[in-house]
Amino acid sequence: MIEVEHLYFLWMAEGTISRNECHNNETMMDLAERYLTGLDLQVKWEWPRGMFDLRKYRILRVLSFDRIDFHERGLPRGITKLIYLRYMSLKGSRLEVLPSSIGNLSFLEILDLRVSHRIIIPNVLQKLGKLVYLYLPLEFQMPNNIKLYLGSSKELEILENFDTRMWNVADLFEMMRLRHLSTTVEGILWDLEQIVHRMDMTLDDTSVLYPSIKVKNFDCYTEERHFAFRKLLKCQILHTLYMDGHLGKIPPYNEITQSLTEMVLISSQLKEDPMTTLGKLPELRVLVLQNNAFDGKKMICVEPSFKKHKRLDLSNLSFLET
Repeated sequence: MIEVEHLYFLWMAEGTISRNECHNNETMMDLAERYLTGLDLQVKWEWPRGMFDLRKYRILRVLSFDRIDFHERGLPRGITKLIYLRYMSLKGSRLEVLPSSIGNLSFLEILDLRVSHRIIIPNVLQKLGKLVYLYLPLEFQMPNNIKLYLGSSKELEILENFDTRMWNVADLFEMMRLRHLSTTVEGILWDLEQIVHRMDMTLDDTSVLYPSIKVKNFDCYTEERHFAFRKLLKCQILHTLYMDGHLGKIPPYNEITQSLTEMVLISSQLKEDPMTTLGKLPELRVLVLQNNAFDGKKMICVEPSFKKHKRLDLSNLSFLET
């Protein structure tokens, strides 16, 4: 069965729906959901595994590889000739190197690079100025270990797996259409400050950003770094936060965004019971405390705390009494 999201992408790529049909503040994904209402569809979509020469399919608009191993043979010949291609997916596939010629697909709007193994990505995605949805791989390498650029991708609405170690964080300030951002910051204060600044920017009603932030190896032993963490927690549009590193304490309830739906704290070494504060967050559904996120012996949850809570995970809290 085809995934609903995949079906939406097909409609976009084939021109079944267009941006001109969007109502006020409506994204292409919103339009696709509206279009689907009332339809009862069952669609099967399979890639013909024997087709590895695409030169005779020059007008192709949709190209989806599902869990195909390109480890030894590489991508099919003729991909760069598909100048009308709108949607390309390598999700779950295995590919060693993304060809630099991908940068020639100037009409590409949807690109899914969530491959199954580490991949090398050349600095060519910045050429794809019409991209609307970009799903990056969780792990990849850059040629010569030089950060990659996305500055010309000003039409992006969804950007997944943006890692500030690999990509130029300043490019986010060019993407004023962003609706969803999934990003990772690892240890570098300046990168986190830039992410917070981007989230705090005053945007018009057509560009509401819903970010998911993962902060790794970020110890807050200095006031400067803890201040950056507090500013992040105050961001009114923050929905999901993963924080790995020493905090010592969290700010009071009135200094934490009310929009937070999921919070993961790892190795935080909190000295005071966080439940009194976090239990008041009205939208919090998931709370995970791991690896000595709390150094105390007792936690107390008082009703009516965690009104919308669906998951509580407490693990490897060495000092907590049971």
